[in-house]
Amino acid sequence: MAKGWQIVVATERLGGSDPDVEHFIVAVADSERAVEVLRKRKKLTPDQKTLVFGEAADILLDFLNAKRGEVYAVAVVM
Repeated sequence: MAKGWQIVVATERLGGSDPDVEHFIVAVADSERAVEVLRKRKKLTPDQKTLVFGEAADILLDFLNAKRGEVYAVAVVM
């Protein structure tokens, strides 16, 4: 089974309003490498901030049928 990380990307908006926030699951064992993979695959700019929110739960990786090296965009419903 792949190991993965929950990563949040924040993009500042013009006018100083709250940033646009996107959530990803990256199926890469090392957190720093996971950020590198996400930045490259999503073509993130240096201005876009990333935060490793934590390790992705095994049940989530199983649900996604995650394969090593894949990036998943996820919607957060509150």
